[in-house]
Amino acid sequence: MKTAILIRTICFTVACLLTGSESCADVAARRADWSMVTVYPQDTVSGNSLRVFAERVAIETRGYVGHHLQYRAQRDTEQLLLDVQSGRVDVADLFGGDLDALDPLFELSTLPFLAQSEEEASTLECLAEIEYQRALASADLHLLVMSPWPPTGLWSRKPISSIRDVVDLKIRTYDEASASVFGNVGAHAVSLPMSDVKRLVGTGDINAVLSSGDGSVGDTLAGMLPNYADVKYAFPVSFLVMSEGRFRALPAEVQQQLTSASHAAQRAQWQALPQRMETNYVRMRENGVSVQRPITVDLRAALEREGRARAAEWSGRVRPAVRAILAAYRNRATAVGNECRWSLGEGFNGGLG
Repeated sequence: MKTAILIRTICFTVACLLTGSESCADVAARRADWSMVTVYPQDTVSGNSLRVFAERVAIETRGYVGHHLQYRAQRDTEQLLLDVQSGRVDVADLFGGDLDALDPLFELSTLPFLAQSEEEASTLECLAEIEYQRALASADLHLLVMSPWPPTGLWSRKPISSIRDVVDLKIRTYDEASASVFGNVGAHAVSLPMSDVKRLVGTGDINAVLSSGDGSVGDTLAGMLPNYADVKYAFPVSFLVMSEGRFRALPAEVQQQLTSASHAAQRAQWQALPQRMETNYVRMRENGVSVQRPITVDLRAALEREGRARAAEWSGRVRPAVRAILAAYRNRATAVGNECRWSLGEGFNGGLG
């Protein structure tokens, strides 16, 4: 990839010299590699989103923007936000549920049992995209790519065959809302970063984990928790963002190129979701995990009841425009003025190079 970028850069510079264009000279002078960072491993949704976006950007900008990718960054969300806003990091991947301090809108994709299929998740996030853009812009963040995670399930040491098996489980969840939901059905639940899981499972402080188990994260969980209940708790999303001020300061042509690269990367991520889900299930079974699909009726009923209560509480805290998203989704209406940048049924012909 670095060789290809170098060749494109040389060709672009020669063309500029031949035409004597001052704008080309300016572009060449400001060409640089951008730092692009995620806390997740390379083979997860977030890692793949970072790579696909970077490759598209290199192609679209003809080498104007190169990239230095960093996976498994040891930074929390607050630090990554500050790094992007200050310019210390050019592009960062942020888990949507961790952005609730900016706006409770970002809890939308983690509302339990709201979306139960990849098609429903696609519809929900399509309806919300414009509001995501506005909320991020108010924090000087520019939305580049919104990537879907496979649905979150419950990994456990012992099989979960009914609601009785959840009672007294010590569960790691990924946000305070999910900790509350499982706590209300009798579990001992706490929101923790994934980096703490291996140690706490080893000490017995937790014996279950709420996670999609995507990529190598699933391999790690399989070695500790050999049962997976496919509860489809939620279809979370992550966001690739850069500084809004930095984006607006770029030449108009480069803004257009970044936007084109963003659209292509986002479309690719959503269209890859169904196959990614199946691939994860295959890996679980290959790793000796017992996969329960679907979960029992009583467990689903209890969790869905808590999910409805959670959605009602959330609706009381959000802006009217955000409540309208939920209403439109439940009515399966089309958001006025909002055209999806992707479609699960649409062919992707961009070519990732």
